[in-house]
Amino acid sequence: MAFTYKNCELSQLRPGRPMVAATNHYQRGDHGVERLLEAAESGASQHAGQDRGASTATSGTANAGTANATNAAADRSTLLADRVFARSVRAVEMGWLEDGGLGELRSIHRRIFVGARPGAGELRRHDRPETPYFPATLIETGAANIVASLAERRRGITANRTTFIRALARLADELTTLRPFDYGNDMVLRIFVSRFAHTNGWDLDWGPVRRDDYLRAKAMTLDADTGGFLRLFDAIARPANLTRVFLIAGWDQGPAH
Repeated sequence: MAFTYKNCELSQLRPGRPMVAATNHYQRGDHGVERLLEAAESGASQHAGQDRGASTATSGTANAGTANATNAAADRSTLLADRVFARSVRAVEMGWLEDGGLGELRSIHRRIFVGARPGAGELRRHDRPETPYFPATLIETGAANIVASLAERRRGITANRTTFIRALARLADELTTLRPFDYGNDMVLRIFVSRFAHTNGWDLDWGPVRRDDYLRAKAMTLDADTGGFLRLFDAIARPANLTRVFLIAGWDQGPAH
């Protein structure tokens, strides 16, 4: 659960109070994950209604239009955060296709965004000439090359921590540049590399990572510099604790989803 909160936070998605309350009940075992999906709809709607009521009270002022627009944007942001959060929890609970390649990336994307945003699991189809991302028409080829390269290096990457950190930073670099989806790539990347790390004997403690840290590492890798991701992963990689679910945040928080 801690990782799910953190993964949303790093992408500026903050669940509303009704969702947080429903999550507390879920963690206590009062209800299952499907209740979180219901809360993502009913809780966000309730929040939206409260905000609209507050904005109505200011309808006689000159700032009413701005207030309404601000509240509507906040409602949409909370609704998206609630939906993505609930689906992320369900994804961790139910799992996804773990093929180590594009199929896994698409499966993760579909799990966390279906019903939350259009095009869940669909590959990017368009390019922006000014961006350094992989051409959309070659995403499948690029993903296959990443998998092949990773397979060649896999035998030695768990030999020691330094070797593994370098391999993980290179993987994050390649996935960042691949950018297979129109949105949500960073969230999918963090889930993918966390699963990959755990499978190879390491856990990633995302708890201390700030959004600025991540964005800086991402910006550097788009300039062909993996130094940012090297420092980031070096700070958060720990030997795998098999009593934990692999996705964790906050090393001292005990078992986490």
